[in-house]
Amino acid sequence: MRTNFPSTNTLIKYNGNTDVIGTGTLTFIATCNAANTAWIYSGAEITKWECFEPCQSCPIFPDVNFGPPGNLGTVVPSTDSNGCAVRTYNCNVLPTQTAYITTSNGVVLIQAPGPNSLFVTCNAANTEWLYGAMPITYIQCDFLPCTPWPGCSG
Repeated sequence: MRTNFPSTNTLIKYNGNTDVIGTGTLTFIATCNAANTAWIYSGAEITKWECFEPCQSCPIFPDVNFGPPGNLGTVVPSTDSNGCAVRTYNCNVLPTQTAYITTSNGVVLIQAPGPNSLFVTCNAANTEWLYGAMPITYIQCDFLPCTPWPGCSG
């Protein structure tokens, strides 16, 4: 079996192991065993294989403004279960305040009571962070004090 995978950046996994990594068209060659009952690659029987674009690490971080004095937010770099770079932007307002996480052009991404978080991932080109399909170059965390009501102390 010979399978070509046209791609600019590709990983081939077999039996859960990543083996072939490259750019351009990759070729995965497996042979049939002597009994004609299984495909063999690198001496192992192939029970599952897949081709996919690998995740990215995105060295570029969006500018972050955490609003008024008091450092309302934090940035938590991490990786997901596939080893892909993700960033969590935490807007740490009081439970009695409404958190607003916005972009540089004023698009409100999150508007909700209390502390909130925004999760961004790196695009396939490894050039920018995305919130869903929206490129993120700037994030601001701000808040509105609570509207006075019984029990409100903000």
